Amino acid sequence: MSIGTVSFAGGTLSSVGAVNLGSRINIIAPGSGNPGGGTILVNSGSLGVGTVNYATALGLTKTGSGTLAVGGQINSNAGIVGALAISQGTLKLNAPAGTANRVGTLTVSAGVTLDMAADHFVIDYSAGNSPFNTVKTLVASGYAGGAWTGTGINSSTAAAIAVSGAHKTAVGYAEASAVGLTSGFGGVTTDADTVIVRYTLAGDANLDGQVGPPDFQALAANFNQTAGIWSGGDFNYDGTVNALDFNLLASNYGAPLPSPALCTLVPEPVAASILCAAALSVRRRRHSVV
Repeated sequence: MSIGTVSFAGGTLSSVGAVNLGSRINIIAPGSGNPGGGTILVNSGSLGVGTVNYATALGLTKTGSGTLAVGGQINSNAGIVGALAISQGTLKLNAPAGTANRVGTLTVSAGVTLDMAADHFVIDYSAGNSPFNTVKTLVASGYAGGAWTGTGINSSTAAAIAVSGAHKTAVGYAEASAVGLTSGFGGVTTDADTVIVRYTLAGDANLDGQVGPPDFQALAANFNQTAGIWSGGDFNYDGTVNALDFNLLASNYGAPLPSPALCTLVPEPVAASILCAAALSVRRRRHSVV
């Protein structure tokens, strides 16, 4: 069932139990008698909505212990980036896989979850106010040792694949300027003041949706370094770039084709043996300068 469009000019939409409105959500600008922005309170169960469109930089806040499932894109009118705050419960991105969503600010409170599922998120922040470190912490929390069931930023899709999938997936993150994505991503606007959060293969350092030579080069350049980040090869979010991260990259190298375990000597795929030799070379170089 869909009831068309729900427009917020302040105020709260509340739900209890399982409800699917399928509605477009408009966050309209403040005007005479309205403060703008709005709140969606999901007391329990889940509430399904369609697209979320911002016509103002004022925010949408998700409250309540239930789940708000957004079945369409979160975006805004040209020149506007709105705020999204998840203060309680879960907000799940439920649009078709690969949908890119865009906001100006993203706030995820402690113990609360943004479920990326198989979608992407762009945070187009104001200069000097990068949320990069906050996103890094939230994704590491959601990773939960590889189960992808923690609070923060997680992925129910990655969690399902973690149980039985041959090629592990993950939530990667980077400053757009660090991975050359300042001229748009997934059909939404980006610039040098943008953080990109993407559902992708484990090992995809540059967030292009595949694991190949550029990703290995990023890992090799930072091998054995601490203070690691995703775009620098830290694919298990522990802050160190090492063989554990290499294993994740190697298992997805050239995916979706199966890849052998780290340094298993088999005829194919050739890429895996090349990676092994390169990894040994990196290790030797690092030891030689110690």
